[in-house]
Amino acid sequence: AQPKMKYAVAMDFYDYPDSGIPNTNNALERLNGIVKDLLRRHRGISLEKRKQLIATKLNAYKPHRNK
Repeated sequence: AQPKMKYAVAMDFYDYPDSGIPNTNNALERLNGIVKDLLRRHRGISLEKRKQLIATKLNAYKPHRNK
C-alpha cells in the first residue's frame, strides 16, 4: 500500500499564533479531573443521569485563557 502523503509536516500551535490554541493541555487535563471527581461522587446514578451530569459540566466549563 502506498502512503497517502509523501512528506508529513508536523504542525503545532507555533504555526498558528493567533488561533487561540493553548501551548499546553493543562486545561483539558483539569477538565478530565473535574469529570472523574464528579462521577466518583455520584457513583450510584444511572447511565442516562451520568450523561446529563457530564453534559451539564462540559457546557458550563470555561477554561481560563491568558491573552
